[in-house]
Amino acid sequence: MQKEKISAVAEWKKPNSVKEVQAFLGFVNYYRRFIKDFSKIARPLTELTKKDKPFAWNEEAQEAFERLRQAVISEPVLIMFDPDKKLELETDASDFAIGGQLGQRDDQGRLHPIAFYSKKLLGAELNYPVYDKEFLAIIKCFEEFRHYLIGTTEQFTVYTDHQNIAYFAQANKLNRRQLRYKMAFDYFDFVILHRKGSENRRADAISRRPDYDTGTAKITG
Repeated sequence: MQKEKISAVAEWKKPNSVKEVQAFLGFVNYYRRFIKDFSKIARPLTELTKKDKPFAWNEEAQEAFERLRQAVISEPVLIMFDPDKKLELETDASDFAIGGQLGQRDDQGRLHPIAFYSKKLLGAELNYPVYDKEFLAIIKCFEEFRHYLIGTTEQFTVYTDHQNIAYFAQANKLNRRQLRYKMAFDYFDFVILHRKGSENRRADAISRRPDYDTGTAKITG
């Protein structure tokens, strides 16, 4: 298995607070239907999120974290790419990172991941307007997943929770950076659809990995 396709999850760092545990659980919860005994495995982590209880990471929590992290990047959650099935790409950008998940649906209509992507924003990228960050998330996912996207026989769908991305992709008045993005779009056969943030949480969680957030002060100069 290519390390790159799973590194966004495989390199997820140990949570150090209730908020970080909640973020991890929120991500893996989307795959619980594929993970046998999910609730039992996750229990030590769930216990850490209870109110009025001091946060104390222990061996049981570490084991639960490692088992769930591994489960998401293994069968039956992770599946092999099928060139004859439609691809779905979910992307998102936070203040400090971008991320995405490429997936396909099984015969029961359930979405499985094929590969994940995440990248910490650096330097001037932290200053980008929100729609440029969302554009960047799409472009970087296109680059990362190019061999899948050009190998599919069907038009693929890109889901983003930024309502104006579809408009910007079609607009005539674009800045220089956006024009570069638009030119890159021309190499692929896809459609962009808006999805509410509450429905786009897989990509959202990847773009908000706590270890990427080392402070989001803007870079000037």
